[in-house]
Amino acid sequence: SEVKFEKGDVLSLNYKEGTFDTVITMRCLQNLPTFELQKQAILSIKQLLKIGGRFLMLECSNDGLRQLNKVLSWIGREPLSPPWHNLFFNDHDLYRLSVEQRFPLIKVINVSGVFQFLALCIHDRLRHLAKVLPCFLGTGYHKLYIWEKNS
Repeated sequence: SEVKFEKGDVLSLNYKEGTFDTVITMRCLQNLPTFELQKQAILSIKQLLKIGGRFLMLECSNDGLRQLNKVLSWIGREPLSPPWHNLFFNDHDLYRLSVEQRFPLIKVINVSGVFQFLALCIHDRLRHLAKVLPCFLGTGYHKLYIWEKNS
């Protein structure tokens, strides 16, 4: 099969409907300034997918950040805030969008919990353990949202 990497403006995607098997974003949509623009981008990506195609959305989550901040608070550390230029996602907004737009969000994977827990809560020297340990307390704010186009 053919693999192609493309870059462009996520709010102005000029491809035919049903062009791609898979679309991947990595810390891209969180740079859009409003949830409405983020939603517009997600729905544009949906249109570009073939039936059965998947959208792999690796973006930051307010839910994961809140959980990390709870742990930081327990150990007397200052909470983290999202960078000024990012609008992190709320999981409930994505689940609602998934239902409203009939674009199933089939899986959400917390991909950075152990690293962030070890690096920020315990000690940075232990971060190498993140490669072998499962997610801890949902403490990471990087999540992989996997969507699938059914119709």
